[in-house]
Amino acid sequence: MSGLEQQQDSLRVLHLAPKDDNCRDEPDLTHARVDSFHRLHALENLSTSFRVLLGTLPMNYTDEGNWKYPPMRDILPHGLQELFLSTTATMVSHNYHDGYSDLFSSALPLQANGLYLKKIRVAYSDMIPGAHSLPFNFWDIKKSYVAHGVKFDYSISISADRDEPGLSLADAHISDMVSMLKSYGPKAVEMAHHFSCFGSQIVQKLLSELGYPTDWISSEAGRKYMFVS
Repeated sequence: MSGLEQQQDSLRVLHLAPKDDNCRDEPDLTHARVDSFHRLHALENLSTSFRVLLGTLPMNYTDEGNWKYPPMRDILPHGLQELFLSTTATMVSHNYHDGYSDLFSSALPLQANGLYLKKIRVAYSDMIPGAHSLPFNFWDIKKSYVAHGVKFDYSISISADRDEPGLSLADAHISDMVSMLKSYGPKAVEMAHHFSCFGSQIVQKLLSELGYPTDWISSEAGRKYMFVS
C-alpha cells in the first residue's frame, strides 16, 4: 500500500484484488488484512475482497479466540461513498452469524462513526452446495442499511463441478438451496432473488414450499419483505 499512500490525497477510485486472493485451498488459516485504507483520505469508491479489507479467519471460528474483525468505521476512509466486497465460502466462518451482523453494523452512517457510505454491494461466490445456512443474514443487514438511507445490494452464487457429465446446476441444487432458505421464513423470498444462477425457478419453488401464492410478492406483506414501499 505504500505506493497508494503517495496518492492518499488524490486517489478517488480503487479496485484492489490480489491474484493470490483465493484462499480456498487453505480453509483453516487466518490471513492478515491490508490496514492502510483509512489513510486514503480522498477515496470515494473502493472495490476489494473481504479478505483484503478485513482479514480471513478459519471457517469454524466462533469468536472464542483472540482474533477479532476490526470495526469497518475504523478501517475505511471517512470520505468513502461506495464499497464493493467480494467473498467466498472459505473467506468467512459459518459459525459467526451475529458477529457478521455487528461487523456490517459498524459501517452504518451514524454521526459517531464519521463514515457516511451511500452504497454497499457484496458478492458471495462459491457457496458450498448443501450448506445449512448463509454466513450473513443478508436480509437483516440490508434492512439496517435501508433504514439509514444506504443502498445495499448483494449476489450469491454456488460452487459446482460444471464438468460433471449431465449435471444441471438448477436440477442439482435448487432443492438444496430452497431447503436452506426456508429457515429464514418470508425473508428468504427476497434473498432468493439474489442467487445469480437460478433465475425465477428458485423463487417460485420457495414460494410453493413456504405455502405462499405466486402473487405474494406483490401483496402488502410481500412488498414489505421485498423492500418495496
